[in-house]
Amino acid sequence: MLIAACSSEQPTKPQPVPTPVAHSMTGLSLPISKYIFDPAQEAKVERASDYLTQQCMRRFGFDYPVTPPSKASLATRVFTEFNSRRYGVTNRESVLLYGYGLPPWVQGAEPRPMEKMSDAEFIVLDGTADDSKRSVAGHQVPPGGCSGEAERKLSSVGLSTKKGTAGPAALPAQILQRSFVRTQSDPRVLKVFQSWSTCMKERGYSYENPFKALGDKRWTREGNRPGKAHVETALADIDCKKKTNLIGVEYAIESEYQNTEIDRHAEELASIRKTLMQQLKAIEKLMGTNGS
Repeated sequence: MLIAACSSEQPTKPQPVPTPVAHSMTGLSLPISKYIFDPAQEAKVERASDYLTQQCMRRFGFDYPVTPPSKASLATRVFTEFNSRRYGVTNRESVLLYGYGLPPWVQGAEPRPMEKMSDAEFIVLDGTADDSKRSVAGHQVPPGGCSGEAERKLSSVGLSTKKGTAGPAALPAQILQRSFVRTQSDPRVLKVFQSWSTCMKERGYSYENPFKALGDKRWTREGNRPGKAHVETALADIDCKKKTNLIGVEYAIESEYQNTEIDRHAEELASIRKTLMQQLKAIEKLMGTNGS
């Protein structure tokens, strides 16, 4: 676990961050965000991979679909939804429909059905155990097929579409994880949790903090149709967050922890930021005029 591995790195005392009055995460961006690709930028990497694969496939007389821009738009929407729930639910309209549950569109659209590929197309796309002995349409299949060729071109500029690849964003992701965990046990957050809990008790609910309310096992038994008690609990949760400014407090304190780590790792993070910007420019160069 990353948290366990890094728990010995106790940060210095965080520098105070002004506490905004915030009823949601709208308009709030955590300090570490600028060192991590956002969904639109991640979609550019995926689209670049598809485009490079497509260009390779066409050398062999085959076509390959490129990820549509609409998928990037959905990815951004999904990211925004999850980010809005970093400290618990805040959207009344969503709660009225789904309680603590996620809207169904978060699952995304069904993948576009690919036209059935011939054996030759599969070989060109993914390669074979011994690509050196395979040629199609008079061209030798590159190692790993066209998908392998695309991956190598992305790797040449420090990018990868492979799941689980650490990449330059490993440190920012670790900071994002650590800061959240530390925030939840910060005395100032525990104090606002107590205020929130008192507010909930005044409305007839008994929960230690918003995550206990969200994780109530009663809700999981309801499936996709939240009952009246479920919805009313979530609405009370939102009201008590507003009354106690829980979102603003958590955001300010987590920002403090992140700023402390950003200061400590300033040189490495500056390099990461520079690399991210270079990678985005490299993607546009790889795709030429097709980078949109």
